[in-house]
Amino acid sequence: MNDNQTFEKLIKKTKTKNTLKGILISSLSTIIVFLIILVGANLFVSNTMSKQLQLQNQKLNIENIAFSPNIFTTRQHTTAIAWTKSTITETRIKNIDGYHIYYPEKTLQFGLSGTQTFSRDDVDVYKANPSIIAKNTKTQEKEPIFFSRSAKSIYKNSKKPTLYTPPTHEAKTLSTMKNTLAEVALTFDKPYSYSEIKKLIPDNVMINYYWVGFGNSNTSTIASAGNYIGLNASDDGKGSLQEGSTKKNTYTGYKGLKQALTDSISLQLASHISDKNYISSIKSQLSSNLSTAKFSGVIVTGKTDNLKSLDDLNFVFASNVGLTTPIVPYETPLK
Repeated sequence: MNDNQTFEKLIKKTKTKNTLKGILISSLSTIIVFLIILVGANLFVSNTMSKQLQLQNQKLNIENIAFSPNIFTTRQHTTAIAWTKSTITETRIKNIDGYHIYYPEKTLQFGLSGTQTFSRDDVDVYKANPSIIAKNTKTQEKEPIFFSRSAKSIYKNSKKPTLYTPPTHEAKTLSTMKNTLAEVALTFDKPYSYSEIKKLIPDNVMINYYWVGFGNSNTSTIASAGNYIGLNASDDGKGSLQEGSTKKNTYTGYKGLKQALTDSISLQLASHISDKNYISSIKSQLSSNLSTAKFSGVIVTGKTDNLKSLDDLNFVFASNVGLTTPIVPYETPLK
């Protein structure tokens, strides 16, 4: 082999080595770039999903304080079902004189862009002589209804008296149900203060919920069935409310209710109450503090023997029964 052949062979070997080195460097560069992109994407997704989780929890907190009449969340957990998708599930109950009765879970699925799907607390409302009945669409349990005090004059003036929904007086019908606990919505003849209500409601029934009222006098009883805004009372049987406070993404008491309604107007909630004008009209009638606040009704629970006489009270415009459950020997009612 002459010198020229040796030199050519060396050149080929060097070229091959450089080519392989170039391929290796290019491959490593591609892998590094891919890893950087992957890490960056992961950080972006994690950060965005974390912010979305906080936002969705804020929305749920708003619904739990403002739009959940005698409905309480006992547990919440979040499940990641994909890299960019998670589900929040809330386990809920109704408090019937101390008995915790199952209420359908609330689920909310969200992704990078926000809420994707959610379960709604809808009710079926249908005519039942002489008035109406509302039932939960999932459990078919009866739901309590509040009534419009001005509905009769509204429909009379509109010349559509057949559309009038007369107030029910169902509390007295509970006399036939023995050894039973029940939930009853009481619509007052006029708004009363928190301190007045505490004196008006008999001590042998439990105040579970304070209803603020309808946004205006033209509100339909049927259209608003289940769309109630108010505050749940303490669960110890004392029917207590608190002035409350607002912290980031949390709401408590009367102040919390006011802030929750303010925030709900700017947020797209998963709640069935989505009419911002309706929410604004109710918010406008709230007082500056709990001591001057007025409520148009309450949800009470207790033994049917104690609830059956509520229709005899002169401040009760309407009474409407909700969920009922039998008294069992191993659990004592609060009242």
